[in-house]
Amino acid sequence: MSSLEKLVQCHRAGEQIRIYSVCSAPPLVIGATLEQVLDNGYKNVN
Repeated sequence: MSSLEKLVQCHRAGEQIRIYSVCSAPPLVIGATLEQVLDNGYKNVN
């Protein structure tokens, strides 16, 4: 099952699913995004 299919399955099971999107490539922005993901309790669906 692909990661996208797992996201759909979790969503259908009633879990809150978030997909982070960043329109920037500087390392500082990417790092800040990853910190925010972890602070929000990201659940890895892989």
